[in-house]
This record gives sequence, structure tokens and C-alpha cells, in this order.
Amino acid sequence: MIVELDRRGYDSLHAVENPLTSLADDARRTRQMVGQVEGPVVLVGHSYGGAVITEAGDMPNVAALVFVAAFAPDAGETLGAITGQMPPAAADAIAPDSDGYAWIAQDRFRESFCQDLGAEEALAMAVTQKAPVASTFGDPITAPAWRSKPSWYQVSTEDRMIHPDNERRMAERMDARQTVEPAAEGALVFAGSRSVGSLAEIDGVTPVAGDLADAAGPAALVGRALEEHGRVDVLVNNVGAVKQRLEGFLGTDDEEFEWALRMNFFIALRATRAALPSMVERGSGAIVNVASVNAFFEPDAGVLDYGAAKAALVNLAKSLSQEFGPKGIRVNSVSPGPVATDLWLGEGGVADTV
Repeated sequence: MIVELDRRGYDSLHAVENPLTSLADDARRTRQMVGQVEGPVVLVGHSYGGAVITEAGDMPNVAALVFVAAFAPDAGETLGAITGQMPPAAADAIAPDSDGYAWIAQDRFRESFCQDLGAEEALAMAVTQKAPVASTFGDPITAPAWRSKPSWYQVSTEDRMIHPDNERRMAERMDARQTVEPAAEGALVFAGSRSVGSLAEIDGVTPVAGDLADAAGPAALVGRALEEHGRVDVLVNNVGAVKQRLEGFLGTDDEEFEWALRMNFFIALRATRAALPSMVERGSGAIVNVASVNAFFEPDAGVLDYGAAKAALVNLAKSLSQEFGPKGIRVNSVSPGPVATDLWLGEGGVADTV
């Protein structure tokens, strides 16, 4: 989140180093830092941090609150009471030590708190976790800021430290301006096509009209996704076009080869070139090139220009994987055979032509 906000031009970002000795102490430290900022402040809290911004967010220059899978207690309510109403899946992974600090057991940290991370990163987080005094979970909220400040809530549907239904209940109770559940929303898809009528009927798809065969078309499609969402996580290069070459190699001229390369190779090349910079900047992303069995496994003289273009696409993917794999970008190719689409089965398609 910090990196993404910085990328979008927010240059006044601060993380509060809470003492974790009591809710009152953490709220006091948060108010001190908010007081150092000139202008409006948006407070963001995750997990226990939601209780802190609930208690500290009543300052005049706090413009809004954002709860990311976080506690949002009401007046007089404690974290322990909220947890007891709907115990989360990993409630028994937390235990106090001999000094009264509450820790997530290191051998259960990954499964309990960050199950989507790799083992090494989760281990580092487990060892360096900051443990609050256990009595903090019994500290009541005095005046919840979400009752007077605009608030947003993100529910984590696989959360194991706060029950997801508890998160939904708190979001509904605060009358959040917007409640989002990323896993429930699924992927946000941008699809480019010369005609977008059929795409507009598909839920979750944003159709973008344009000619991808034009040199500027692929970059315009990627640019639209970046403009609206600030990132492209997965690029699927699935444009394909084929014509039967019944006269074989000698009957296929340069223009026909150029057409096949433009449709089956250069569109993917240009889209990849447009999407890669943002992926490299974030250090993550995936590119999937849809090739064909005609590229290597089943070359066919009847579609030789199509097969040659798809073979070039497969080789491009291998080169990109070698260069950008170490930078966190996965590049793969899939090579399907005949599939039940208009390209193969429709009027004028391959099956109809043959």
C-alpha cells in the first residue's frame, strides 16, 4: 500500500510506531503524529490498528478513516469482546508470554496471519513481530471516531485473526462509505476489441474499443487499465487470427506472412512492452501468451504463417522470462489445439474452410 500510494503521488506518508503498552498509549502517540501534519489526514489501520484509529481519529484534521481487515469497536467495546462473539480460525495461535505480551506462535504465524506469503518472508515476520501487552485487548473504546468521520472498510475473506463475518458486521455498523471484499470481487478485466457489444454483457469486464492491430492500439488498452486502477497484475495476450493457406508455402506471399505476424505476434509484443514498466516498478506481475500447437508440436502447412508467428511468440516468452523472471515477473505460454470458438467452428472459420 505504501509503495502504491507513493507511486500515485502521495508524498506525505507516515507509519506510527505504537508503543503497544495500552490502547490509550497507542492513541496518544497517533494523535501526536497527526498533530505534526499540516492539512487533512487519512488514518489507515490494519487489525489492532483499527482500534487505534477508532480511538485517535477524532482530531479536527482527520478527514477519513480506512479499516483494512481491522477492528472497529464501538463505545465501551473491547477487542476481546469482539473476538469472543465470533472467534476467528486462528484464535488459539495467540498466547501471552511470562511478561504479559501477546504473541502469535512462530510455528503458526504463516498459517494464521500471512498465509499468502512465502515461507521465508513469513518466518522473518514471525520473528520480528511486535507484541502488544495482552491487557490491551481489554481496553474499551471511549468515543469511536467512525461515528463522525467518513470511513471505508476492506474485508479479508480469508482472515484467520478476525472472523470475516465480524469484519462485515463492523463495516455495516459504521455505515462505511464503501465496503470491499477483494476475493469476492475477483479480477478486474479490461478487454480490447474493435467491437465491444458482446463484451459489455460480461460481468466484471470493462470493454475498451480500439483496433489492436494498429501500432498504438495495445498501448492504449494497457494505458486505460493503468489510468483507472494504477496497475496491471496479469497480461493475457490472447489475440489470434488465422487463414487457411491451401496453396501452401509457395502460394503464401510476404503480405500474408506480415498479416499473420501483425495479428499473432506484434499485438502481443506491443501490449507486453506497454505493461512491463509498471510490473517491473512493483516487482511483480504475470504475462501469459496464448500460442498454438501449430507453433511446435503440430506444424501444419495449411496455416504455416500462423504457426510461424505463434512460434515467434513462444520464443519471445522464453526470452522475457529469462530477463524479467529475476525481477519478479512470470512469463508463460500455453499452446492449445483446436477449441470451440468461432475462429475454428464459426462461419468462415478453419473447420468451415477445410
